[in-house]
Amino acid sequence: MSEGSIQGTCRTFCPARESDRRRKHREVHALEKDPETGDVILIKEYTRSGAGRDMTAPAELRPGPVLSDCVVHLIQRVSSRTDARFLDVYDFICDRLRAVRQDLVIQRLSGVHVQRVLASSLRFLLMAGYRLRKEDGFQEVLHANQVRETLSCYLERVEIKRNCHLEVLAVGLVLDLDEELPWIRFLAMRGSRPEEEEEELVGSLVSLKSAWLMENLPRMLRIAGRLPLLLQLAFGSLLPALRRKALETLNAGFSSRGAGVPLPPLTAALALRDDGETARLLAHHGIPVRQNCAAFRKSVFVHKPPLPLGTLPQVEAAWAEKDWPGWILSK
Repeated sequence: MSEGSIQGTCRTFCPARESDRRRKHREVHALEKDPETGDVILIKEYTRSGAGRDMTAPAELRPGPVLSDCVVHLIQRVSSRTDARFLDVYDFICDRLRAVRQDLVIQRLSGVHVQRVLASSLRFLLMAGYRLRKEDGFQEVLHANQVRETLSCYLERVEIKRNCHLEVLAVGLVLDLDEELPWIRFLAMRGSRPEEEEEELVGSLVSLKSAWLMENLPRMLRIAGRLPLLLQLAFGSLLPALRRKALETLNAGFSSRGAGVPLPPLTAALALRDDGETARLLAHHGIPVRQNCAAFRKSVFVHKPPLPLGTLPQVEAAWAEKDWPGWILSK
């Protein structure tokens, strides 16, 4: 904690004043009730600062250990709930994680335990974003903002060259392949830890950057498959936009009035499940399909938001067997 900072005194997940108000007005969320016993564990909601609202009152702020326990509760007890849609579970946890970050920022907390709280938050967000990418009602832009806010909060509190989660630092490289600053920060923070595993990770990230500069999507996909799971999930959030760019390049390069490109090689090149997904992607961008071939023409490509199609094979292979709460909370 920084000198002169505020120190929270709330020892529960939800401050007494908010707890009393929400109980009085029956504003207990369904995910704050135990589905078997009916017990209620209230968790502080995220609220914006405003006139007449004291956000810095110590009684309204939870200290670091309480925030850490709160995140463990959200991941272990709430994220695995099956009595609600995962989209609703995600919305609830996102709001509570945002409140956790707010308490961290107001108190100017830092240190190893705070870094773990933020690293766990980031892992959950990237996992949930991949799982929900095709769901109606999933707000991708707001989700991306949450990911970047969490990463930024982590980077502001990380101790240079000590106790940093290297994979978390590398998330910034994957999300911003066109930026140089994340590379400078990453290399500075890993400078005193030249271990073999880290050298392999750095080599893969350099290769990914090189493939991105060459706009070589198939090579990017091969390299991404060698990355740790967290970075594969981060790459997965970029894949729809990268696929759209690759399709635009293919459309320009193979533009022809009479010839067409068969769908099977396109499906493989764009990392889609089957030719049906490829045909859907082509139709989305205005490219006609004739006799199971894409009729590429420069003049027909329509710029639209990218479609969340396809999967990452390595992520899919690990999905069913993964202990997600354990992975999210890992040190």
